[in-house]
Amino acid sequence: MFHLIGDVHQPLHTAKLVTDQFPEPDGDRGGSKFYVRVSLESSPITLHNFWDGLVIGSGKFENVRKRATALMNKPGLKREDFAADLTVRSFKDWAVASYHLAAKRAYVTETLQGGADRNQRVMLSGDYTDQAKAVAERQVVLSGYRISDAMVDVFGR
Repeated sequence: MFHLIGDVHQPLHTAKLVTDQFPEPDGDRGGSKFYVRVSLESSPITLHNFWDGLVIGSGKFENVRKRATALMNKPGLKREDFAADLTVRSFKDWAVASYHLAAKRAYVTETLQGGADRNQRVMLSGDYTDQAKAVAERQVVLSGYRISDAMVDVFGR
């Protein structure tokens, strides 16, 4: 439950880019074949890994717990800020919303730089990175609230 609900909120888990460079049937495989650089000094990473790493950055429980608490206390990310979103209870609706975020925010063709070459030299813009981080933070907090609600539905309070 944790994994599935969490993953469906990550936009690149619900979409793929299809272009001449990334043809059907696979496209860019949810960003797994699309390489980007976060800085000139950094190694290329996949767009999928970039989005996966935007929020937590550590697998240590204590760091994850501190980061989750900080995010839930951030203005705009408290439970009451998600009142309308939390009325949506369908997994399919969550996936569709995440897909639309991928199309609108992750695959923003005006600002997204990168490509299929692992030796990609083009760097993501600061604007793209900042906007992606804001989307990722919102999505991870929303998924946490939905996981909590699902646990209450299954196990009660």
